Amino acid sequence: MKKNEATNEIDLLEIFLTLMNNKMKIVLIVVLSIAVASGFQYIQANKVTPKKFTTKISAVSMFNEDNNYRDIVLNVDFKKININRLTLFELFLKTLKIEIRTLIEQSNIIKKENYKDNKAYEVAINRVVSKVIIKEIIKDTIKGKQIIGDAMQVHGGYGYTEAATIQFLSEDEDTTNKWLKILNTLEYSINKKTQEYLKSLINKKLERDKLVIQNQIEDIDRRIENDVKFYLLETDSRLSFLREQAKIAREGNVDSEKVTPSSFGSNYSINYNEDSLSLYYMKGYRVIEKEITLIKKRENPYLFAKNIPNLELRKLELESDQSIIRKEANFKKSAIFSDSKFSAGLINVNSTEVFQDEYTSPIIIIIISGLIGLIIGVFYVFISSAINSAMKRHLNND
Repeated sequence: MKKNEATNEIDLLEIFLTLMNNKMKIVLIVVLSIAVASGFQYIQANKVTPKKFTTKISAVSMFNEDNNYRDIVLNVDFKKININRLTLFELFLKTLKIEIRTLIEQSNIIKKENYKDNKAYEVAINRVVSKVIIKEIIKDTIKGKQIIGDAMQVHGGYGYTEAATIQFLSEDEDTTNKWLKILNTLEYSINKKTQEYLKSLINKKLERDKLVIQNQIEDIDRRIENDVKFYLLETDSRLSFLREQAKIAREGNVDSEKVTPSSFGSNYSINYNEDSLSLYYMKGYRVIEKEITLIKKRENPYLFAKNIPNLELRKLELESDQSIIRKEANFKKSAIFSDSKFSAGLINVNSTEVFQDEYTSPIIIIIISGLIGLIIGVFYVFISSAINSAMKRHLNND
């Protein structure tokens, strides 16, 4: 290929002749390109095309004004929640995320006997579990829009989850069939586990409430017991004091309270409090000894201990409290304890969409590869021709 030196124009005849002289090379390159593309297409066609399943999950609207779910407050993960359709659905999704691995293991998608050890089996299970993606659809209560993703990450926790999708990527027909079987039983399994979880929470809450009451009653019993012990100690101290005062009275021949000390003036009434205990003998040994006798005859210290009536009243109030029993009865009547009524989430198997990569038509592949081969062939011929011409000019100049 040369340029005309006078006109500086490309010699079209020379281009045509160059192409014609090297037409077999161009044809061979085109054929080779088509062959490579066809081979690749054949290999891809014999591969099983992965299928992506997307199934919708939604909350169940089963609450009305007469339903007592709104009165249920439970502690879940150290956080108080009111049971309603949305919080139930969040528990449903949480249970689904936790239990999906167990359900995949039980479905026998991966057969344990096909692996040499448990570690290899665990790796295979993890690979399948990683292909399950649960995406929440979050209702933004401020902006009134829906966002797919995690609520806390998308907009700092504003809004609530009202629906979700569960996606699964299947790479072979056997896995596809087993996944479809899992979908058919998934709703029942997760609702059942969610129900069992809630029943366990409620029963534990009731047990805690009952334990609190029982502990309060036991505390009262211990206080009563301690008060009786204190009374006995106090009585022993009292008797020792009275014996001492009785001896003083006998020694002073004070048989009864009839002596009026001159130092008392006209008011000779004695107030026998803690400040005047040393004068208690003034009551007379008859009264004091009678008091000692009566104290010794007391058969039941319980009747004389302080605070016993108030403590027994509080204990009676706790023992007769029916609030926990009524609360338990209300719980038992709720749908959480009904196998036929309870449902927290709905997995709409019929909504499952299947996406599969489609390969380009073989005819299109042949046409495209042929054109690419033709372009490569022409460039190859022109470049090789230019190189040959340059080498000839170099040799002639030498």
